[in-house]
This record gives sequence, structure tokens and C-alpha cells, in this order.
Amino acid sequence: MEWYEYLLIIVVGFCAAFLNTVGGGGSLFTVPILTFLGMPITLANATSRVAILSQNIFAVFGFASKKVELPVRYSFWLCLTSLIGGFIGSTLASSIDDKIFSRLFVVVMLISLALVLDWLLFLMGATELAWTLLIAGQWRPPHKAGSSVSQ
Repeated sequence: MEWYEYLLIIVVGFCAAFLNTVGGGGSLFTVPILTFLGMPITLANATSRVAILSQNIFAVFGFASKKVELPVRYSFWLCLTSLIGGFIGSTLASSIDDKIFSRLFVVVMLISLALVLDWLLFLMGATELAWTLLIAGQWRPPHKAGSSVSQ
């Protein structure tokens, strides 16, 4: 690997860890970058999981150091179901051909993008009408009162 590839992995890893701790979705950056650097997508996905495990351990300790009290009952059930889901997901992902997995990953990324856009539209005060207008190419973001907009 070249020096700039290491730098890229470090920067993307830092950003993905921050994003995962704040709200999730960091793998949507790490997996494509690792794939771009030549790693097969299944291996890139597995590598991303190792990073997520370590960042989650540090995040839990970070929250605990700030006296954030974890609800033990919910944490237990989330941990148990995540272990089961992770086992099933990793078993399925490792048994799927890389070409098919790549296509599935793209679909997941597009769905995630749609959810993020929906969240952004909600934050801007847009309604379901915004999606209809956006798809038709007619929607424009709402402007705050008193702001000047040049058209």
C-alpha cells in the first residue's frame, strides 16, 4: 500500500467512528473506500465490523466516564439480538458472491441515502409534498423570513 492509502484509511476511519458514535452509518464510508483500494467487498465489510467493535467498546467507556447511565435491561436485549443478527448477517454475507453482495450493498446505500434525505427534509420543515416535488424536480428548500434569495 502507498502512504496516501494509509492516510485515507486513517481519515475515513476517524470520520466513520465519529459518525457511528453520534448516529450510525460509518460503514457507508469505510466499506466503499476499502473496496476502492482493492479489497473485495466481503472482506471490506468484515474489516469494517472489526473497527465498529473496537469503537463501540471505547464509546461505551466514553459515555460511562461522563456518567451516562445505560439502561441495563434494554442494553442486554439489544446486545443479545445484535449478536444473533450479526451471526446471521455475517453467515449470509460471507456465503454470497461478491458481485451480488456489491449490488445489495448499493441498494442498502441508496435506501440509507433516501432516509437521510427524508430526515433533512423533515428538519427543514418540509412535508410529504416535498418528496413529490423533489422527484418531479420542482421542490426548492424553504427560506427563512427576511433572508434575501437571488433567483
